[in-house]
Amino acid sequence: MGLKTGLKSFLVRRRMEKRNKKDKLDEIACELYELSADAGPDINNSYYFSPHSRRP
Repeated sequence: MGLKTGLKSFLVRRRMEKRNKKDKLDEIACELYELSADAGPDINNSYYFSPHSRRP
C-alpha cells in the first residue's frame, strides 16, 4: 500500500469511528425501513446493497 492510499484509508477509518461514536447504527430501524410514498424511482434502501459478500 502506498503512502497516499494508506493516509486516505487512515483518515476514512478515523472519520467512520468518530461518526459511529456519535450516531450508533440502529439495526432494527434499518430492517424496518420503508420508502415514503412520494419517493422517486431513483431512490432505494442502500442498506441492503452493501458489500458484505464472502466471495473472493
